[in-house]
Amino acid sequence: MTEQVRSLSPAKTILLTGAGFTKNFGGYLASEMWEAIFNQTEISECEPLRSCLLQIETLNFEKAYDQILFSGKFHLNEQMIFKRALRAAYEELDSLVLQYTLSHQGFVDYVFRELIVRFRGQVEERGFLFTLNQDMFVERFFHSENFRLTLPGLNNPAWFNLNKSQSPAKEYLVTIPSDTDDIQKLKHAFSDERSESFVYVKLHGSYNWFGKHGGDVMVVGNAKTEAIEGEPLLRWYQELFREAINEPDRKLVVIGYGFGDEHINKEIADAIAKNGLRLYVISPMEPKSFRDILCPVHGVMERVPQNFSIQTNIWEGLAGYYCASVTDLFSTAILGGGPPPRAKSLLRQLDLI
Repeated sequence: MTEQVRSLSPAKTILLTGAGFTKNFGGYLASEMWEAIFNQTEISECEPLRSCLLQIETLNFEKAYDQILFSGKFHLNEQMIFKRALRAAYEELDSLVLQYTLSHQGFVDYVFRELIVRFRGQVEERGFLFTLNQDMFVERFFHSENFRLTLPGLNNPAWFNLNKSQSPAKEYLVTIPSDTDDIQKLKHAFSDERSESFVYVKLHGSYNWFGKHGGDVMVVGNAKTEAIEGEPLLRWYQELFREAINEPDRKLVVIGYGFGDEHINKEIADAIAKNGLRLYVISPMEPKSFRDILCPVHGVMERVPQNFSIQTNIWEGLAGYYCASVTDLFSTAILGGGPPPRAKSLLRQLDLI
């Protein structure tokens, strides 16, 4: 008789981070990524690319990405120059985060210990840290003597190893599995209760991930759904996100995500409507500004789809809002003690203490 596989349940409280999370530790927001790309020497020396970046509405590097790579208006050589500039911008981001973290190691360790580790879940649960980020901040600097963090289906000995945090970026390279059969085997292994119980899931791929043919595996631009569908590992990661937030009685904590990705917004809104997902947002944005961003995203004004109920939108599903950054919440911490009062209030509301 075949042994029945028993799966771990997703933890009751799940984390999703965006660029604003790494911004706390020296990273870039999307607008700053535009600047980092624009300032590359290769861009200044290529007039069509320079002009494109200047003309893009709201100076959005992802819109520039779409225009340069998919509009048919740019030569292959120009596309390659832009890709090199994008990679150089990520290398700069990695250097900035490395510099910040090495000079604030105690604070970074404190945030990991008092915030991130709390999402690990209980016995017979699997903790999920989902991210839309493509930097290597967590892989470089998360470490715990008691809890192992892994990326589903991937491994690199340099990851989650603080002793190697200063290693050159090339040591963090990994080629991801791209064969559908291989992904099925990874899924089966992951479903076993003896598999990883605390995981970091990079929904949009990562800087320093490469496909089997050598191309970058980073989901950028407006055609994210199509890009994810074309990469079996990322398709599985999207399934993990959907399954985790649709479990009954779950809380999703969002840090540093601007709610600009329609496919992510839809997953969250559907989970709120169908399974009562409770949403908690940590953002330095004033609540009114946050609401004003959400409203057009979800069509609560003129763009409301005929089959979409306003009651299922993200704003209506909001259970908690903290107008702060992670740095704000923990900046008054005594590094040897517990969380400061406001952070403690948040963690208590999330049932993490």
